[in-house]
Amino acid sequence: MGVKVMAFTQDDNYPFYVSMIGVSTCSSDYLISRKNSSIYCLEYIMEGSGTVSEFGRSYTAQKGDSYLMHSGSDCLYYTDAANPWRKIWMNFSGDVADKIVSAYKLDDKSYFPQTNIQNYLEEIHHTLSSTENKQEAFDRSACLFMKACQHLYRSVYKSSNANETSIAKKLKNVIDSLSDLTMPFDDIINLIHCSKSHAIREFK
Repeated sequence: MGVKVMAFTQDDNYPFYVSMIGVSTCSSDYLISRKNSSIYCLEYIMEGSGTVSEFGRSYTAQKGDSYLMHSGSDCLYYTDAANPWRKIWMNFSGDVADKIVSAYKLDDKSYFPQTNIQNYLEEIHHTLSSTENKQEAFDRSACLFMKACQHLYRSVYKSSNANETSIAKKLKNVIDSLSDLTMPFDDIINLIHCSKSHAIREFK
């Protein structure tokens, strides 16, 4: 991919400000610890494994996972020495960042297993490297960050917001309500009005 680390001079006038963005291939002793951090850090793990800790919770973060460290929090993240991370990441801050994180109910969410946001981070990097006007670049980056948060939001809340009338839910409800446990499966399928193969696939 060839993405290099980019850093920008701090300017608190920007409502969304990226201080650094890039790709890191971590050394075996890589460790970041921040107390009452003044920035957010959004990362996607392309290779390797490690540990992410925030809000008193710790997670094993590995290839395909994303994590978000929050402004104002105490956070710790470090790589597995035997299987170091390679990751794309962004450090950022600003009122707009706060509002987007809050709007998508990510204020206390740090770890997003198997949630790929690599393309959003790559687009932000490209925007910052190719747009001469930094205000415009940061504004565009804020929009891309919002899209990344939408993706993270769906990964967290999709199961709790699942459609109660889904085939899998209907099938579960029918099975749970059965008084006759000898009822043939084909008869159960007929009660939810779909094909047998579709019902099995959805239920799995």
